[in-house]
Amino acid sequence: MNQSSRMGQLLGAMVPLSALDIEEILIEQRRTKRRFGQIALGWGLCEPQHVWHAWFSQLDGEPRMFNLSDIGIDTQAVASCPRDVALMYNVMPVRRMGLQLVVATTPAHLPAARRVLNDKLGMDVRFILCADEQVARALATYYPTLAQVG
Repeated sequence: MNQSSRMGQLLGAMVPLSALDIEEILIEQRRTKRRFGQIALGWGLCEPQHVWHAWFSQLDGEPRMFNLSDIGIDTQAVASCPRDVALMYNVMPVRRMGLQLVVATTPAHLPAARRVLNDKLGMDVRFILCADEQVARALATYYPTLAQVG
């Protein structure tokens, strides 16, 4: 099952998406290269929280590689993870809704972060993988060292 049909199935379980809606979104997705949830949201077929819950559900398996610049970083997510934790476990918070948090990390840092982050942050944490340099650049931007600040 590809990611698009899975997103369609997940959204379809939350909002009334017909098979025709899903097919038209997939056609639009192939044409524009936009994400399934973005299209459904833009067409008024769902609300932002539906897209969030569907994406968060998709992240419940093995983490996949993402380009951090395509996702962007939400400052609310950054505020939910203390600097020392982010730097110690090499995790960059990217999205948060309630007590659910998505963090980016590298394949090398995933095992340690997985073992402790839920407990350390008191949140339901899901992981995405990004290239080492993307995570390092984001950490330096959002959690600068004192030398960088001064």
